[in-house]
Amino acid sequence: MDEPTASPVVGRPRWMKDTESAKCIGCNSQFSTFVRRHHCRCCGDLFCSSCTSRVVSLPQLKYSEPVRVCNCCFDITLIRNKISPYFNQNALPPDVPQAVIQQIPKMISELSSDVHNQRKIVQQGLLPVMVALIVHPTIPIASLALVTKALVALSSNPDTQQEVGGELELLVSLLQHESPPIQCNSCAAIALLATNERIQDQVLMKVLNPLLQLLMCSANKDVQISIGMAILSLSLHPLFLERGGLSPFITLAMSGDTRLQELSLRLVENLSQSAAEFHENFLSGGGLHPFLELLSSLDTDVRLHSLRVLNQRIVKTREICEKLLEEGVLRHVTVLMSFDGTADSLLLEILKLIFNLVQHEEFKLPISGNFKLNSS
Repeated sequence: MDEPTASPVVGRPRWMKDTESAKCIGCNSQFSTFVRRHHCRCCGDLFCSSCTSRVVSLPQLKYSEPVRVCNCCFDITLIRNKISPYFNQNALPPDVPQAVIQQIPKMISELSSDVHNQRKIVQQGLLPVMVALIVHPTIPIASLALVTKALVALSSNPDTQQEVGGELELLVSLLQHESPPIQCNSCAAIALLATNERIQDQVLMKVLNPLLQLLMCSANKDVQISIGMAILSLSLHPLFLERGGLSPFITLAMSGDTRLQELSLRLVENLSQSAAEFHENFLSGGGLHPFLELLSSLDTDVRLHSLRVLNQRIVKTREICEKLLEEGVLRHVTVLMSFDGTADSLLLEILKLIFNLVQHEEFKLPISGNFKLNSS
C-alpha cells in the first residue's frame, strides 16, 4: 500500500509510527505480542483490533472497498453518509427529513463527549454540519440542545477552540434564543473560548455587549449564572474594565441571589488583578455601594468572602478608605459583629478591615464613642 499523504480530508492521513504510541488510542490497552497495532485508514491513529473492528469504504480517501477504521471515524463517516444527500454549500434545505434532523445531533453529541474524538470532528468536516443544523428552521429544541452541547465540548478543547471561535456570531445569536438551556450552552461555549489567548480579543469584542444586555433582561437564574460565568472568564482580559465597566459587578451584586453574589466577588478579584486602573474605576463607577450591600448579605459565606475581597483587593488607597468611612462601612461591620455565633474567621476579617482603615484615616468607632487611632 502506498504511504498515505498528509491531508486528513482530500488525501490520506499520515499514519502514526509504531513508536509514537505504546497504547491503543481508543481503549488505552497496552500493545504487546498479543495486542497488535492497527492503523485506522481514515485518521491514521493506532488502535487495537477491537477498536478497529468495523470497516467502511472511504471514497474521499480513494478507498473504494471497505477498510479498517476506528469507532470514531466509522461514526463520523456514517454521519457524513446520512447528511451528504442534503448538505450543499454548508447548508441544509428546509425539507430535510425529520429523522435525519433528529438522529444526527444525537450522534454528534455522543461523539463529542470523548475528548479523543473532538479533533476528528473538526478535521473531518462536521463543524459546518453542526452550524447548518443549529440554524435549520425545523430543528427541535431537544436536538438543538444536543448540537449546542457538542459545541460546548469542542470549545473546551484547545485543539478545536480556534475553529469554534470562527462561529462567534452564531453563539451571539443563540444568546437570544427562547430556550434557557440553549442560552446556557452558548454562554458555556463563550466562557471556554475566552480562555484561548489567540482568540480572546475577538471573543471580548463580539460577545461582551450581548452578554451584558442579556444579563440585564433575563429573569432565569440558570441563564444569569451562565452569563456570570462567561463574564468571569472574559474579565481576565486587560481591556474588560474599559469595555464593560463595573455594570456586570453591580448587576450581579445587587441580584439578591447568593450564587450571583459569589460570582460578583470573583469578578472583583479578577478585575483587581488584570486592570491597573481598577481602584479608580471602582470609586467612579459606583462599585462601593453594591459592595457594602454584600457585607449585609444573609449568607455567611458571602459576608466572609466580601470581607476578604475588601481587605485583599479594595482597601488599597486613602481615597477608598475615606469613601468607605463616608458610606458607613463601620455601621455594616458593627451589625456583623452583633450576629450571634459570628465565626472566628469573620471576626478576624473584621479586625483586618479596621486595621487597614486605621492605616489611612482617623475614624469614629460606633460601638463605644469617638476614638482617634493611628498605626502606631
